[in-house]
Amino acid sequence: MELILAFWLIDTNGSGFVSSFTLGDVVGNDITIDVEASQLSYLQQPSEVIVNEVMSPAVDIAYTDANNNIDIDYSGLGFSISMISSAIFNASATTTVEAVNGVAAFSNLFFDTEVTGVNLTAADDSTLITGTYDSSTFDVTAPISGATDLFFSEYIEGSSNNKYIEIYNGTGVPVNLSDYSVELYVNGNTTPNSPEDFTDPVFPISLNNGETLVIRNSSATIHPASVPTYTSSVANYNGNDAIALVKNGTVIDVIGEIGVDPGVGWDVAGATSATEVHTLVRKSDVCSPNTSWATSAGTTAANSEWTVYPKDDVSNLGSHTSNCGTQASVNYVYDGTSWSPNDPSGVSTINDNIEVLSGTTQFTADVSSKNLNINTGATLNLDSSIVLNIVNNLVNEGSLVFKSDATGTAQFDEFNGAISGIGDVVVERFIPAKRAFRFLSTSVGGQSFADAWQQGTHITGAGGAANGFDVTQTNNPSVFTFNNQSASQNSSDVWEVLTSASQLMEAGKAYRIMVRGDRTIDLNDQNATPTNTTLISKGSLMTNSYSPVLAQANSFFSFVGNPYQAIVDFSALTFTGDINTSMLYVWDPTLAGANGRGAYVAIDVNANSPSPSSSEANKFIMPGQAFFVQNSSAVNQAPGLTFTQAAKSTSTAQNSVFSNQPEFYINMRLYKNSALLNGESESDAIGLRFADDYTTPSSDEDASKMPNPGENFAIVNDKLTSIDNRSLPEIDEEIELFISGYEEENYVIQFMMDHQPEDLKVLLNDTYTENSIELSNDEVYTFNVDSNIPESIATDRFYVSFENVTMGAEQPDVENIISIYPNPANDLLKINTKDIEIEQLKLFNLQGQQLESLNFNSKDVINVSNLNSGIYILKIYTDRGTSVHKFIKK
Repeated sequence: MELILAFWLIDTNGSGFVSSFTLGDVVGNDITIDVEASQLSYLQQPSEVIVNEVMSPAVDIAYTDANNNIDIDYSGLGFSISMISSAIFNASATTTVEAVNGVAAFSNLFFDTEVTGVNLTAADDSTLITGTYDSSTFDVTAPISGATDLFFSEYIEGSSNNKYIEIYNGTGVPVNLSDYSVELYVNGNTTPNSPEDFTDPVFPISLNNGETLVIRNSSATIHPASVPTYTSSVANYNGNDAIALVKNGTVIDVIGEIGVDPGVGWDVAGATSATEVHTLVRKSDVCSPNTSWATSAGTTAANSEWTVYPKDDVSNLGSHTSNCGTQASVNYVYDGTSWSPNDPSGVSTINDNIEVLSGTTQFTADVSSKNLNINTGATLNLDSSIVLNIVNNLVNEGSLVFKSDATGTAQFDEFNGAISGIGDVVVERFIPAKRAFRFLSTSVGGQSFADAWQQGTHITGAGGAANGFDVTQTNNPSVFTFNNQSASQNSSDVWEVLTSASQLMEAGKAYRIMVRGDRTIDLNDQNATPTNTTLISKGSLMTNSYSPVLAQANSFFSFVGNPYQAIVDFSALTFTGDINTSMLYVWDPTLAGANGRGAYVAIDVNANSPSPSSSEANKFIMPGQAFFVQNSSAVNQAPGLTFTQAAKSTSTAQNSVFSNQPEFYINMRLYKNSALLNGESESDAIGLRFADDYTTPSSDEDASKMPNPGENFAIVNDKLTSIDNRSLPEIDEEIELFISGYEEENYVIQFMMDHQPEDLKVLLNDTYTENSIELSNDEVYTFNVDSNIPESIATDRFYVSFENVTMGAEQPDVENIISIYPNPANDLLKINTKDIEIEQLKLFNLQGQQLESLNFNSKDVINVSNLNSGIYILKIYTDRGTSVHKFIKK
């Protein structure tokens, strides 16, 4: 290549262009760059394609040199490239293309069958370029089929008039509703009642693809405010009424069987009478309406088209997930500034790939993907409310952060792929302001306490600063582990202190830690105001199955941590040996009042009655939560449990189907009087359960009592229990109660009862005052203790007894008919009279003084807003007698 330039000046000062440029522009001679092709190169790689659809964009292949410069001499007749594939091309595909200016554009490639991992192989027909050239791999996917028609996607037959019907459009196109109607068939009738034909102007004209239409009873109230609903008389159904979706006069989908009255309701997915007081949600793989209720309802959870949820569950209402057909994949890329083609939050699917190239970004709604790549130096934050679902692989060379705040913690859904890369996974755990012990775990391991949780709160221990701890006047330890292998379960033997802040944290290890607040708290001030804080740990994310070491002795407890960054369903864990699979025990730091230290909560996984406690704890173990399990009373086979990915339950809606056979229960909550009046939580709670198939002697079906630092409330039955399952009580049977650890003088026991046999009277007996009261639902008993009087604080001061009620032809006692609610009450107290005429109401304090401050809105509603907080006695005078009730004014 030769380059000649005019007006070039060289002198003793150097060289350059003549400064005046008076002769015009500087123009060089023409330059010719000769490219000699030596290979074929893919300018446009293939992309995923749907069966029998043309691949777009077209695959471009060029004749290039070693530097990928295109040789434009390869053009026209005689210069063509042929294509073969590891999959079978459609017979009409164009697989040989002449090059134009060095480039062959394959714009008519398509395939007959669904295949994964396909390669294209190109070759030069002129033989000037030797060898074959393979493309990157891609998939040939099934066509997007979509739903065949509208169908019922959710059915709710809840409490009172809370009834909802949801219709879903997954057809891929908008559907005009004028062709459709919903019909109600009551009590086995074959003629519909109150059909809804959507002609009312309040209804939309059409339903867009992916949208739902929710019809509700006019008195339904439990739906989220964000869900649009439409009232219709067609929603005036009960569990034994059939509902049909009709198109142009023909039934296309049914809930129940037209012309049949099942009595209470139809069985669904093996759940008895599930169309009564349950929520039914259509499974995501259902793509068509179904006129056969038998096949739609199924006989098991596996073969049913529906998932059964508990009464009044509206967590899925207003939207529906459908996986009809395989969707075309999208590649979402964040380049450090913006997403292309758009932010995947809430819209990506398991067919899509996501890549974060650089910078920091976040997901603000649930995200699903086939693969997720985070490049070196990039950070991906997951907002506290979202669930991340990856079906294949996670490549993390940067940082993946699971955020946490007062609303929740980000979760990682069931994962069976592989994680690679040297990046960090960061896990946050928000702790609300309260000085209390917390039972915690982490889903990442390998970081020291000093570098992790100690950055968010003070961690103290023996030796103070010498062992890396924060220094206090006493250097009392604040972090403990529980030795599950200890030969003794005495507190001094089994709780082991953290000896150094440099000790490494383990994923799935259970820890008991005192959290005072963030690091601004004054450690020398016991009355320092607690603050919110967030504990952070980072390391490798636990995704493998996890089996903690458990205690092996009879009835021993084991302290276990949730190893996963997800909610785990306790009942879905894998248990082996002699371990109690129906009970777990959690620590709730919100119990025992605003200034309390917390309390244990026993959870009956198979409960058919409400929990005795007001705690929100249930069988779902939160991310970062630790809990206790207990061995059977007789261990013959080594107890064990294993966490698996299948145990994850990232939706908190319970999916267990409970028996609809009621059992007689008595729940009791022990309150400090001051806590109850201030609307604070109880100190402890217990529950009695009665059924023919329970055994009265203490057994593994009962929940053992775990000791609290303050008040302890228990049932005495060979041992102390929190939940005691017993045979139906016999007349004159007595059940001893246990109370210890009084911290104040004034206390209240609140009783919640249901399904009490009509011929049975239940009494609470106070051996100190010699008082006995008949118990009913929402009954309260107030009492005082004096630490100087042993009988007053005796642990066996109270017992429950049972007496026979003689049944005759006379009308039931008015005392057992009238009830008041809510109790405790804030402003309004309602009276359920069951049509008994009230003649007069009188209000008294506990000293027997009549009060004159009642305001009546009507004969069954009392305004108590002007009363001081306390316990009152309401006497209700009727033509059938007098009914006396205690209630608490908050």
